[in-house]
Amino acid sequence: MPFSHHSHSGEFCGHAVNTLEEVVLHAVKIGMTTFCMTEHMPRSRQDFYPEEESKHDEASLAKLFDSYYTEARRLQKAYADQIQLFVGFESEWIRDSSVDQIHALRSKYDVDLFVGSVHHVHGIPIDYDTPYYHKARDVAGGKDDQLFADYFDLQYQMLQQLKPPVVGHFDLIRLKSDDPERCFKTWPGVWSKIERNLKFIAGYGGIVELNSSALRKGMSEPYPQLEICQTFLKMGGRFTFSDDSHGIDQIGANYKRVLDAIGKAQIESVVYLVPQGFAGASEAVSGMVSHKLILSTIAALATSAVHGSPIAPISPILSIPAVPLSPGAAAKDGHVAPPTYAQAEMWMDEHKMNSMVTYCDSDYRSKRMKTRFEIWGYLDRLNLNFFEGLAAAATNCRHPEEIQWAVEPTNNEYAPFYVKWYQNPSSDDCTSQAITDFVRTWPGVRCT
Repeated sequence: MPFSHHSHSGEFCGHAVNTLEEVVLHAVKIGMTTFCMTEHMPRSRQDFYPEEESKHDEASLAKLFDSYYTEARRLQKAYADQIQLFVGFESEWIRDSSVDQIHALRSKYDVDLFVGSVHHVHGIPIDYDTPYYHKARDVAGGKDDQLFADYFDLQYQMLQQLKPPVVGHFDLIRLKSDDPERCFKTWPGVWSKIERNLKFIAGYGGIVELNSSALRKGMSEPYPQLEICQTFLKMGGRFTFSDDSHGIDQIGANYKRVLDAIGKAQIESVVYLVPQGFAGASEAVSGMVSHKLILSTIAALATSAVHGSPIAPISPILSIPAVPLSPGAAAKDGHVAPPTYAQAEMWMDEHKMNSMVTYCDSDYRSKRMKTRFEIWGYLDRLNLNFFEGLAAAATNCRHPEEIQWAVEPTNNEYAPFYVKWYQNPSSDDCTSQAITDFVRTWPGVRCT
């Protein structure tokens, strides 16, 4: 009975991929039973995301949301016999006037739920990239704790005004900070604001999502951190699962790791949305008036289809064991030895890729090779689709047989593997360009 209450698609979100129908079909394919579609709400021009600046004005962004709502309702009916779909949106609390925009949107569209989120502080995106985060931090006074305090104050305003049924990525502010793993309690002023916000959420019966996107972005814990989960649990707070997916490769991503994390918090159950009248449902939650909640035990989730699916969110790279350094050998550039050719060949055969790519063997650092590419990425991003796309990019050139590549484990927990390509001197430059162009279209990896 896996579920998610927060998702996006490339059809209606500029920093996501895949159509909304592709997203729904993949959710069905991997065994999701409840899936909430929650595209970003339209905003005023001053609050556009960078990728929206050249593509939209306020009218077109509003029209895009209208198209989303129509399509989401169509899909909800079309796949009603396969999955429980719910139509909603992710709110954007940016300034005092945000309340009017959100109320207007809820009056115009009869949504099933909405996710209450904060992505901006002082009108500046704090999770888009590091330069924007630093800009917001400078406005706040130049220190992380000052920006964190402002973030949780803004979140408190949002909670008071909206009482959102689902609170999105509660501690998103830590993503681009100097120390995303820092214990909030080391800043007493910030921690008191966190406790205040959690108490308010518990008081009106709101639900905090256990959001797995923090894991794919390099952090060791989902949103929110363990200490926040434990505190909210003691207040009688309730939780749900969300993947905050921005494409099919992220649906259900890292749910097993979320289960491991919340086990430490001793959370024994979570809730998920069901239609009103569903057997076993409990009371409705503010903001989800036509639907109700049902309880699921963590034990039941741990045995659900997503975690045992052959399309599980954990990358197929995991089937390549890390190779220990040989006696006396030293790691180069902080990295351990790559998989052997035999291991790579076994992996290729297992995933029917032996006719598509060639791995390099022990001479992978040969001076004969002219061009070197390195791509770092998170486990849930470097999946089979990535390698298939890469192989397709390489084979569009004249000498695909001269491209050699390997997957190496690293000592960096935020990017556990990286992929390397080598181009022989006789190969043409179009291979370099094809690979680079492909990599730049793949979210969550970077080329150096």
